[in-house]
Amino acid sequence: MPSITAKLISPLLAIVLAGGLYTQMYAFAVADDTTEFHARVKSEIKHIPERLPMPQGPWVGTDGKAPEAALKLLRPNEIFARRYQVPDSQPWVSLLVIACYDTRDMSGHYPPHCYRGNGWTQDGPPEIRNYDLWGDKVPIARYQFTRDQFNNHQSWLVYDFFVLPTGEFETDMEVVSDASGDYRARPYGCAQIQVLMDTDTPEQEREARVRMVLEPIAPVIKALRSGPGRRS
Repeated sequence: MPSITAKLISPLLAIVLAGGLYTQMYAFAVADDTTEFHARVKSEIKHIPERLPMPQGPWVGTDGKAPEAALKLLRPNEIFARRYQVPDSQPWVSLLVIACYDTRDMSGHYPPHCYRGNGWTQDGPPEIRNYDLWGDKVPIARYQFTRDQFNNHQSWLVYDFFVLPTGEFETDMEVVSDASGDYRARPYGCAQIQVLMDTDTPEQEREARVRMVLEPIAPVIKALRSGPGRRS
């Protein structure tokens, strides 16, 4: 005859499984209404031009437009793209801000995926360092990509990081993807920010250009970090 313990195992397992299923279904049921959050993020990104005017000293800005393929891939809430260049000169720097409704949509625009998928070669692993920005330590990954196209050699530096609605900054797409497993946080999506410049940019000027385009977008960062579980 089966022991009492054996008789109890199946019912106990059933209870545990049922409890787990209930917890998961409850998480879906109590998902936050993120309408106001996404509207606030969209509004702040749309106001970037006011905080980062076209003329920045000798720099003149030109608004860019995301490719249609990128829009279909990312299904963004809002995108801002602008390139600054000194007239009649080579130096340039670009700012790209992308906010998505779903964290998982960011994978295709992760630099190692996106650039290599478009004919660029990644020159070694990224260099990751912390920047003092917006009263916080912000990890930013610096990639270098090169491409030869129609006898035109291009070599770019791409500074990249993600902003999670939980308030965290991240450079690793795997960590960002793992965050999408949080069913309460997932509807808030996430944002990716890139600063691009030519590798010919002197080392002593690179950080100045990064700060020139990032420091004015503090209100955008604040909105992006206002999701669930914001850390102080």
